[in-house]
Amino acid sequence: MSDIWQSDDIRGAIAAGWLVVGASIDRVSSLAGRRLGYLATAYPETWTARATLQHLGNAYFWYQEFGHFGVKTVSPALLAAMVTGQDGFCADQASTWQGWCQPVLNASGFVIVPPGPLTRACPHVQRDVVTALSGNRRVFVMADAVGALGVL
Repeated sequence: MSDIWQSDDIRGAIAAGWLVVGASIDRVSSLAGRRLGYLATAYPETWTARATLQHLGNAYFWYQEFGHFGVKTVSPALLAAMVTGQDGFCADQASTWQGWCQPVLNASGFVIVPPGPLTRACPHVQRDVVTALSGNRRVFVMADAVGALGVL
């Protein structure tokens, strides 16, 4: 998938309010209501121990941050690590995404994209954004002004 962020569809989603760029946790909290949020975190290109820990640490950081504000979120990466006991899974495989990530996304009311250029460039995150917008789910791209742990 090519970079989606400069497309006309994305510009239209921003104009329509479906895609909120530079969102704060307060903003997400005020619009989330009681719905579940899907954390669209970047997957490492290579599953090394360090990359996996950084990836899971980033997902957990955002899970906790939103939890402090009462926003309920779910991360397919964290769920996979807890349920399977593995450090990660290959979201490149269509069967993995369709069998694991897509059902979680379908159950969610909105999507959160953590800050950072690597996160926004990740094809898995872009796929989640396109799928969410296609299903009339609001997407929040978080502002970059965050501590080092929360930025990939």
